[in-house]
Amino acid sequence: MINAYGDGLNILIIDDDEVDYHVTSRKLKQAFREDEASVAWIQDAKSIDYITQFSDFDICLIDQNLGAITGVDIIRDMHRSGCMVPMILLTGSMQGEFDQSITECGAVDFLLKDEITPTLLNRSIRFAVSQKKNEKKLVEMAYSDGLTGIANRKKFDEFMEANLCSSGRNHLSVGMLLIDLDDFKQVNDTYGHPAGDMLLQQVASRLKETVRETDLVARLGGDEFGIALTMMQDERDINIVLKKLNDAMAPPFQLGEHTLFCSASIGAVTHPLNQPASFQEMFRRADISLYGAKFKGKNTAQIYRGKTGKDNDLPKRLPSRIQNALANDEFQVFYQPKINTEDQSVCGAEALVRWFPKNAAPIMPNDFIPAAELSGDIVAIGGWVLDAVCAQIRDWKDGFNLSIPVAVNMSPIQIGREETIDLIQETLLKYRLSPDMLEIEITETASLLNSDLFARQLMKIHEIGCRITVDDFGIGYSSLLRFLDLPVSSLKIDQSFIAQINQSQKADAICKSIITLARNLNIPVTAEGVETSSQLAAIEDLECQYAQGFFIKEPVSAEHFMRWYANYRTSLSPHSSAYLN
Repeated sequence: MINAYGDGLNILIIDDDEVDYHVTSRKLKQAFREDEASVAWIQDAKSIDYITQFSDFDICLIDQNLGAITGVDIIRDMHRSGCMVPMILLTGSMQGEFDQSITECGAVDFLLKDEITPTLLNRSIRFAVSQKKNEKKLVEMAYSDGLTGIANRKKFDEFMEANLCSSGRNHLSVGMLLIDLDDFKQVNDTYGHPAGDMLLQQVASRLKETVRETDLVARLGGDEFGIALTMMQDERDINIVLKKLNDAMAPPFQLGEHTLFCSASIGAVTHPLNQPASFQEMFRRADISLYGAKFKGKNTAQIYRGKTGKDNDLPKRLPSRIQNALANDEFQVFYQPKINTEDQSVCGAEALVRWFPKNAAPIMPNDFIPAAELSGDIVAIGGWVLDAVCAQIRDWKDGFNLSIPVAVNMSPIQIGREETIDLIQETLLKYRLSPDMLEIEITETASLLNSDLFARQLMKIHEIGCRITVDDFGIGYSSLLRFLDLPVSSLKIDQSFIAQINQSQKADAICKSIITLARNLNIPVTAEGVETSSQLAAIEDLECQYAQGFFIKEPVSAEHFMRWYANYRTSLSPHSSAYLN
């Protein structure tokens, strides 16, 4: 039962005796003018939710004798939960060292019921509120992040612990999100730490706007944030929050004179009712989900599902396996041809790395590339691929008199390293290759960084004489005009649009606009993911210069590629059956 009157100082009484409540309430009316205080009453102590029910109160008067639970027990639990509302214990008698146990449990004062007067109540309450305000300032300093002003890791941990304790009483679930900004280090390295600090502050502000007042947003350290979600009905609630977070992070961030996009990877977990789970276990599960989100390629969220038929530990075990794979020659380069749509001639190929573990099933690039980027092993893999491709180009030239440029995919991590430029030059020199035989592919997402360092590195690669292609174009937020500032040689339309060509007016319009504008800017375009004759015909009608995909040829080993190429040269048309084998 809750009863309240008036406005002003908000006072809560917890007392299971209605007569005692009315006595205390009457004395409060005498102690304060009607406009100075309002009184609320909780009669059933078992129904108390320490997180949600006390945030609006300035002071709490708690009776010691509440039946199965004591006032000291409640004060102790409230104090442990991080509740900052000052609490005064009301007791009928004093026993032994009772006064010491009261102060130890977190009460600011205690009053004997028979000795309570309106004057004493007024003085005790005002003193308690004033004392708690000063204490609250100190606690806020200890529990807040100095840079962003939101809660820190200590506050987050204690808040989650308290919510887990109260979730059973209010029959509502709690949730946890761990959020890690993608490629944050590159922001610091490119724009400097002041810009990085500005980004963290703006991210913190956006995160707070997506959650309710009863939830908590905290900076856990570095570029990692946590969100504690309270009073959740089921997993649908967490999906709603994830959608809001995605929308909140989508607009660009303005860091002084710099504008950039920043995505985040999110690990989520819920605590099902009636199932025991410690805060440490919830955090572990959220951390596993966060790693899984980054493992999928960043800018995504993953909800913890527990053990399934798949090996959930695979992402964390891959880094050590990658190092062994490099040592044991388990990686292999496959090649996929690219044709000129005007005369159907083979004008290039793309190198694609494959992993064939000894005595185990192959591991797909979508599985190991993100893990390699997280661990840094992508640098070693990229160096190995570059050497293998250049060696293959030389072998084709010497053994078969075949000279076609080959595209090599490079991670932003590789592009950002100063040593990469030297490595490219040394490898070309090692195999006596002209730079125009090597094409460097970067994804549109990577190009969105458009940092000074990234642009300088691309310019250096261009100055060497290598071509630069932007892959997966159309799925990001960039426009073709921005590439006027980058030394881009060509674009590849993302295969998701090619798959819908002639089926979706939107996909047709996107493809047509990209091809037309790129042609006006003198930037050649490749349609990747061509899988049917109708798709090839459609891009030919749009005057797309190049095509690549399974309809032409799937990625194959170097030896298989040469056999296919020899047969293809003798075929009359790429539309013949020989074209597909």
